[in-house]
Amino acid sequence: MLMMIGFNVWNWYLACSGITTVEFTKRFHLANENVYDYSYNSVADNLFVIFGTHKFIRILSPSIRALPFSGIEFSFQQKEAGYDENGVIWNDSSDDEEAPRVQEVQMTGVRTE
Repeated sequence: MLMMIGFNVWNWYLACSGITTVEFTKRFHLANENVYDYSYNSVADNLFVIFGTHKFIRILSPSIRALPFSGIEFSFQQKEAGYDENGVIWNDSSDDEEAPRVQEVQMTGVRTE
């Protein structure tokens, strides 16, 4: 029962924060990088993106309502803001060692580290 309560609290924290577990761990592991923020400013907006409604009763009830976003909108926002496919901002003012690796990623599409 304690495990289920903990799991439930963790998932509601993620939902109210507007992030997924993958985004949470990415922020933790890439603490020195400028990682793209997918969340909105308010808890109500974050829950609306996930559940498609602002009403708490409808959030808790099962439904098959259409969601407001398909998910592809975030990739366009991310690209326009200057972030790469991993959600890390491109840094053109990097040192000379880093520049050839960035050029290689652009030409081949495969990141080698």
